[in-house]
Amino acid sequence: MPSSWEDFISSDAADEAKAKALEMVKAACGCAGTEFERDDVPNSIACVQRSVYRYTACGAYCEFDFEEGTVILGSIVEGVDWGTDNHELVWPFTRDDWNRALDEVEDEAKSIWHDTHGCPECARLLGIEYVPGQTVICLECGECDGQGEIV
Repeated sequence: MPSSWEDFISSDAADEAKAKALEMVKAACGCAGTEFERDDVPNSIACVQRSVYRYTACGAYCEFDFEEGTVILGSIVEGVDWGTDNHELVWPFTRDDWNRALDEVEDEAKSIWHDTHGCPECARLLGIEYVPGQTVICLECGECDGQGEIV
């Protein structure tokens, strides 16, 4: 489990590693559209995490691993026992790297959702036979509003 900012800063990590971690947080703030507060890095980290969760359809998470110099992005998928793979960004990363990783998380979460949710009306609208456990969703379904039911 990655350590907290406070634990990392108070550790015996080299000053160079601590400076690198600070730059990684600053870059993540820029990518997430949040303000970087040099005097309150834990709050900056929390703002990035809230922004990632709030502004992704899947409610993605964001974790920082300061020892490894990485940011981990991923998502759980409601109603199933698994989530997306962790998408790791190694510092230095660009805004394009950040957006690409979040897009991959979103696509993977959407795919998992569609593979694990369905309903009889969705099957009818798609013109296929519904079999319990079959995984179909029709986004225009008036019965489940394109959300399906956990199968």
